[in-house]
Amino acid sequence: MDIILNTQFNNPRLPVAMSPGFRDSFDRDAATLGLTEDGKPWEQVGSAWSTTGDGAVTGAGEVFADAMSADGTLTVKLRTVDVDGDSRGGVAFRVMDRNNYIRISHNSATSPILMFYVIKNGSAVVSKSTGATLADGDVISVSGHSTAIVIQINGSTVFTYDTTDYLTATKHGLYSHSSNNNEYESIEFKL
Repeated sequence: MDIILNTQFNNPRLPVAMSPGFRDSFDRDAATLGLTEDGKPWEQVGSAWSTTGDGAVTGAGEVFADAMSADGTLTVKLRTVDVDGDSRGGVAFRVMDRNNYIRISHNSATSPILMFYVIKNGSAVVSKSTGATLADGDVISVSGHSTAIVIQINGSTVFTYDTTDYLTATKHGLYSHSSNNNEYESIEFKL
């Protein structure tokens, strides 16, 4: 006779081993943004970010999580793109702190042209246009491997850049201008 034992062990008091990367579909009740789906805390700068209750998130300023790696690919799916004004919203990559990071965001009142910025001490020291535009439902991917940064929209490369800035920064996330109405449907960082 075979004996089957339940070998599952679930003790909530044991520490959870954090692994590199993170993911969040924002598919939960409307509330302030707390943890990613895999249990990493969101760090917020600016106004409070929150889930909308219908699978999206919105906020102002920067919000980022520690992926435990500077190198990897950050993928963000946009639900709603706000084109009304400058520096609307996008991706915060290799974040040291709120004043030092790489930002990819659209920047035009008439057309959401995607821009690449290196922010140092709160000011853009590098500002380049990718020549691409954004629309509702687009997927932005930012890959960083050592000095190479590659930006893709919907799987097509639109911009590459080499920089030695923030090679050890392991936090990544989202950026939104203070009056922005962007909504983000999902985010994921993979090695």
